[in-house]
Amino acid sequence: DDDERHLVERIPDRFRLFYWTPIGLARGRVASALRLLRRSDLAPLRAPASELLEWLAAFRPDAAVELDYASVSDLFTWDELDNDHSGRDIQQAVEAIGEPGAMAKAAELYQAVAGRWADAMSRESLN
Repeated sequence: DDDERHLVERIPDRFRLFYWTPIGLARGRVASALRLLRRSDLAPLRAPASELLEWLAAFRPDAAVELDYASVSDLFTWDELDNDHSGRDIQQAVEAIGEPGAMAKAAELYQAVAGRWADAMSRESLN
């Protein structure tokens, strides 16, 4: 969720993007996504979602989850990080899976995130 998104300056001109959420919300989101995936044609995504839900279940109910871009943030400019709302975009793509006739919208949202990350992923694999 964008409310859980934090863009901070680590040192001058070096920024870090991370998301922080209570584990209960994270579990609920993954469980909801799994329900939608079970009713869709996206069978290959069910196993990773199930594994993620099992992993989250191992933590105490008062825990939190942090998705931290960490040093990956250095691959992006401040403007790119400021404009990166991958968490929101993926959530919207998952929600679209459950809407009648919205699979094209889900694919478009997912492809936007994949495109945004393509250059960073290629640089990481080269290094």
